[in-house]
Amino acid sequence: MAGHAQSVHPFIHLNTFIDGRVNAPVSRPDGSPAGAGFTAELVILSGGHATLLTPATTFRTTSYLDQFYVVPVDVPIPGGVPGEQITVALRVYDTVATSYVVAINTPTLHRESNPVTVVLRDPSEGGVELIGLQGFVLGIPEPSVIALAGLGVSALLLCSRKGSQFGRRLFRTYR
Repeated sequence: MAGHAQSVHPFIHLNTFIDGRVNAPVSRPDGSPAGAGFTAELVILSGGHATLLTPATTFRTTSYLDQFYVVPVDVPIPGGVPGEQITVALRVYDTVATSYVVAINTPTLHRESNPVTVVLRDPSEGGVELIGLQGFVLGIPEPSVIALAGLGVSALLLCSRKGSQFGRRLFRTYR
């Protein structure tokens, strides 16, 4: 972890488990922990935009239960001032995707946490903890209604083409 006294910017202490204060486990759809192979990063949410903060971190690997939680890291807030209120979210994605932006556009496990609002403080007082961060299950989002409708229309057009063998078989079977 970064030294608190040496930081010139306010910072967030990114830790998804702090006994009695933060308990935000991240799991896979089958209930197993995120563990090795996943990246976690913070973003500032403001005006419909997300600003990536660095450094990112990974998940603990020391025991099975530890694998639900990130390796703690201090994340500086460049330009942040003590007393400023900001809203952040934790993004987690399969490291194979190389970034969260790539992950949301490919069929890889990923998810963004609930938003958490924090008040920055002087770096000499230590990092802000993510009180209120909730755990979540990684997933691959379902296709949108528009995408499914487009797929359905395409299938109907394919089946209804005059002379389409697939269409003739389909309609002969279900008449």
